[in-house]
Amino acid sequence: MEYDDRSALLTMLAGAEPEFAPGAAVAEHALTYGHLCGAVVEAATAERLEERFDDLAARFGWDLHLAVAPAQQHRVADVVAADAVWPRDLLDDPRWGPAIGRPPGLLDPTVLNSARWRRTPFEAISLHATAEGIARFQADATTPDGPVARLLGPDLHAAYVGPAVTGHDLVLDRDVTWTLGFQLDSDGIGMGGAGGAVGWTSSEHGYSAGYVTRGLGDHARADEVFDAIDAALSGS
Repeated sequence: MEYDDRSALLTMLAGAEPEFAPGAAVAEHALTYGHLCGAVVEAATAERLEERFDDLAARFGWDLHLAVAPAQQHRVADVVAADAVWPRDLLDDPRWGPAIGRPPGLLDPTVLNSARWRRTPFEAISLHATAEGIARFQADATTPDGPVARLLGPDLHAAYVGPAVTGHDLVLDRDVTWTLGFQLDSDGIGMGGAGGAVGWTSSEHGYSAGYVTRGLGDHARADEVFDAIDAALSGS
């Protein structure tokens, strides 16, 4: 199956039987949650998710794009594997392989650098962004009195950034608290992407930051950056 055959992917998702009863287990839908959310938005509004997101991004000044327009493709940096085992170490992992290996090719730099991929809205993973764009989104989305909270209203925003489920995530293989779109812990709220990019809001120090990289690898690089920021703000 081709990654941009949206109709076929949605048909497969609609016909799939859950592996667990609702609420019985926690596991990240690394690739599929975007299509699931997108189908709900389209059914409710008759508008594609990427179109609604583009409107919000333009309104709030976020340099974020689920699909890159032809005139903007020159801004996108080509990605490269940061180490020799990318993406084999992920695809061979019994947890990660099934979660991010279907449909195939979405960890392949040749695919990710193509104009075809850059113009394809694949909501869970196709975000093209600057670090500043991610930082602005994090700040606007997580601040209780920020523009996203004013758009959603207090109750819906509290549900957006508050804990929705906590448990041992079967894909991440660690305990996780998920909100409706972020991971939440005692230090803050954010989300990482395959390849090493991260958006983060620190509850301890009150900053929002974005880390992007063209070198596909793990999240250790972003952790070093955020640790350095925390150390500087702590005066240590």
